[in-house]
Amino acid sequence: WHTSMLATYLHRREVIAAKLIQQGLSLSKPKGALYLWVKIPDSFSDSESYCLHLLKTRNVLLTPGSAFGKNGKRNIRASICVDISHINDYL
Repeated sequence: WHTSMLATYLHRREVIAAKLIQQGLSLSKPKGALYLWVKIPDSFSDSESYCLHLLKTRNVLLTPGSAFGKNGKRNIRASICVDISHINDYL
Protein backbone atom coordinates (compact mmCIF):
# COMPACT_ATOMS: atom_id res chain seq x y z
CA TRP A 1 0.00 0.00 0.00
CA HIS A 2 2.80 2.43 0.79
CA THR A 3 4.34 2.13 -2.68
CA SER A 4 1.01 3.09 -4.21
CA MET A 5 0.56 5.96 -1.75
CA LEU A 6 4.03 7.35 -2.46
CA ALA A 7 3.41 7.16 -6.21
CA THR A 8 0.16 9.09 -5.74
CA TYR A 9 1.90 11.84 -3.77
CA LEU A 10 4.72 12.03 -6.29
CA HIS A 11 2.22 12.37 -9.15
CA ARG A 12 0.30 15.09 -7.29
CA ARG A 13 3.52 16.94 -6.52
CA GLU A 14 4.56 16.91 -10.17
CA VAL A 15 1.15 18.05 -11.47
CA ILE A 16 0.68 20.81 -8.88
CA ALA A 17 4.26 22.05 -9.30
CA ALA A 18 3.90 22.15 -13.10
CA LYS A 19 0.67 24.15 -12.83
CA LEU A 20 2.22 26.65 -10.43
CA ILE A 21 5.32 27.01 -12.62
CA GLN A 22 3.01 27.64 -15.62
CA GLN A 23 1.60 30.55 -13.60
CA GLY A 24 5.10 32.05 -13.47
CA LEU A 25 5.88 30.97 -9.90
CA SER A 26 9.15 29.47 -8.72
CA LEU A 27 9.57 26.62 -6.29
CA SER A 28 11.80 23.81 -5.19
CA LYS A 29 10.31 20.34 -5.19
CA PRO A 30 10.61 18.71 -1.78
CA LYS A 31 11.83 15.15 -1.45
CA GLY A 32 9.78 14.27 1.61
CA ALA A 33 7.12 16.88 2.36
CA LEU A 34 3.38 16.96 1.75
CA TYR A 35 3.43 20.52 0.47
CA LEU A 36 5.23 22.85 -1.93
CA TRP A 37 6.87 26.08 -0.75
CA VAL A 38 6.35 28.59 -3.55
CA LYS A 39 7.74 32.10 -4.07
CA ILE A 40 5.08 34.67 -4.91
CA PRO A 41 5.42 37.11 -7.85
CA ASP A 42 7.26 40.36 -7.22
CA SER A 43 4.12 42.27 -8.19
CA PHE A 44 2.47 41.28 -4.88
CA SER A 45 3.51 42.80 -1.57
CA ASP A 46 2.96 39.73 0.58
CA SER A 47 1.66 36.17 0.66
CA GLU A 48 -1.72 37.16 2.12
CA SER A 49 -2.55 39.47 -0.78
CA TYR A 50 -1.43 36.87 -3.33
CA CYS A 51 -3.51 34.12 -1.71
CA LEU A 52 -6.53 36.41 -1.66
CA HIS A 53 -5.94 37.22 -5.34
CA LEU A 54 -5.86 33.50 -6.25
CA LEU A 55 -8.98 32.83 -4.23
CA LYS A 56 -10.93 35.67 -5.89
CA THR A 57 -9.70 35.12 -9.46
CA ARG A 58 -9.16 31.35 -9.66
CA ASN A 59 -11.10 29.86 -6.72
CA VAL A 60 -7.79 28.39 -5.53
CA LEU A 61 -7.07 28.34 -1.81
CA LEU A 62 -3.44 28.28 -0.74
CA THR A 63 -1.88 29.06 2.63
CA PRO A 64 0.05 32.30 3.06
CA GLY A 65 3.63 31.55 4.05
CA SER A 66 3.42 34.21 6.72
CA ALA A 67 1.31 31.75 8.74
CA PHE A 68 4.57 29.86 9.29
CA GLY A 69 6.64 32.84 10.42
CA LYS A 70 8.06 36.10 9.17
CA ASN A 71 10.32 34.35 6.65
CA GLY A 72 7.21 33.21 4.78
CA LYS A 73 6.08 36.70 3.78
CA ARG A 74 7.12 36.16 0.14
CA ASN A 75 5.96 32.52 -0.10
CA ILE A 76 2.85 30.40 -0.19
CA ARG A 77 2.31 26.80 0.81
CA ALA A 78 0.45 24.40 -1.49
CA SER A 79 -0.62 21.02 -0.13
CA ILE A 80 -0.15 17.91 -2.25
CA CYS A 81 -2.68 16.00 -0.09
CA VAL A 82 -5.65 17.09 -2.16
CA ASP A 83 -7.66 15.66 -5.02
CA ILE A 84 -6.27 17.09 -8.27
CA SER A 85 -8.83 15.61 -10.66
CA HIS A 86 -10.20 19.10 -11.47
CA ILE A 87 -6.96 21.10 -11.33
CA ASN A 88 -7.26 22.12 -14.98
CA ASP A 89 -10.49 23.92 -14.14
CA TYR A 90 -8.61 26.30 -11.84
CA LEU A 91 -4.96 26.60 -12.88
